[in-house]
Amino acid sequence: MFADGSLNPKSCWRFMSLWSLFVQAVGLSALFRNLALFNPEGYGGWRRDSVREVDFVTGCFLLIRRELWDRLGGFDERFFMYAEEADLCWRARLIGARPLFTPDATIIHHGGGSETARASKIEKLFAGRATFIDKHWAGPKKTAALRLLELHCLTRAAGYAVLARVSRAEQHRKAASEWKRVWQARRKWRSGYDVSAMPTLRHG
Repeated sequence: MFADGSLNPKSCWRFMSLWSLFVQAVGLSALFRNLALFNPEGYGGWRRDSVREVDFVTGCFLLIRRELWDRLGGFDERFFMYAEEADLCWRARLIGARPLFTPDATIIHHGGGSETARASKIEKLFAGRATFIDKHWAGPKKTAALRLLELHCLTRAAGYAVLARVSRAEQHRKAASEWKRVWQARRKWRSGYDVSAMPTLRHG
């Protein structure tokens, strides 16, 4: 739940696909959040009111049996802060485990509390997704996925720049500046996390 008691739908997700990356890049996921076709990663239309098998559970509230954790070797230290739970559940599913969501377990999640700088957070989110893609995908699929991540960033940077010019609203100007920064840093996050540069922040 959010701090105000309303439902936070970001407790579980489907794994990304080329289709999900495309609809996010062109903005369809934002326009049609409640449609599974255009918001596949977010399980669009499901109210989180039933027990259900899911692709992966968000790391802020994830329970796992110790023997499975040990068998998987825990989180992969190539990931920092974002996408580590997606990788964990991907590997768990490969050996027959099935992550589940239940509405009976509740937690208040103050989203963004550990990352107040929005541009920096988005860069890490993209780096996490790029690391996942690099680890689990290959060939043309991997190349296309990374290009779609870049397109996602470019459409947001350009879109907010136009919106800021038209509306002259401070919130749009700020968003345009943040996405411009993320776009300028694309060569860095497109390569995924550089764990060696963050030795004191690694899992373990």
